[in-house]
Amino acid sequence: MKNMKLGTRLAGGFAILLAMIMVMCVVGLVSLANINDSVDTLTQRSLTKERLINDWARNIQTGVTRTTAIAKSADASLAGFFTEEAAASTRNSSALQQKIEPLIETDEEKALWQGIGKARADYLRTRDGIFKAKQEGNVEAANKIFTQEFLPATRQFIDNINRLSALQRADIDARAAEIETSYSNANLWMIVIGSIAVVCGLLMSVLLTRSITRPLSDAVRVARTVAANDLTSTITVQSRDEIGQLMQALES
Repeated sequence: MKNMKLGTRLAGGFAILLAMIMVMCVVGLVSLANINDSVDTLTQRSLTKERLINDWARNIQTGVTRTTAIAKSADASLAGFFTEEAAASTRNSSALQQKIEPLIETDEEKALWQGIGKARADYLRTRDGIFKAKQEGNVEAANKIFTQEFLPATRQFIDNINRLSALQRADIDARAAEIETSYSNANLWMIVIGSIAVVCGLLMSVLLTRSITRPLSDAVRVARTVAANDLTSTITVQSRDEIGQLMQALES
């Protein structure tokens, strides 16, 4: 280092510190990008899908309660009274199903989705059968459909919906853990790189200071000796930088 120009030493020291700062910035930007991707996936897909599925589950539960009331009631007019409401509920469920389907991604979700489609078809078929039997006054047929077909189809339907919802909650938890891990890793790397930068800065400041002040002190000592008309002092040139050149000039 002592043979390097003073400007080169200073420029090199600042370059190393700037490189450390750039590395910290790159690590921070990459970490932020990863966190942003995870947050985007969490908010735009996982949470959206989970909310849509839960909305659908509530709509189904309302329909099950309504159909159960119609099947158990002795009032045959209830089926006709709730016909339009049941149709509106079916349209709402179909709209939710269309929104959810493009969000289905994993093989497990796709398998469940196929089961949900079949279970929903059975649920609607048996529900409509109960409505029709009650409107025709055939209480026995309505009770038979309700007990032997509607309840098993409904249980299967709701079970599949709940399993799909559970998958979304698990995915949300995994995404949240991933975000937390990315944040922790980013903090760790920033601390490590920052600590290295501080240590390097301190080390370089000490080395640079010593490489400049010690030869400069020797040059000042020699200059004072020469100014006092004492030409007997020994001048030792130990570097080829600007201070070394000054010492060579005094030596001659």
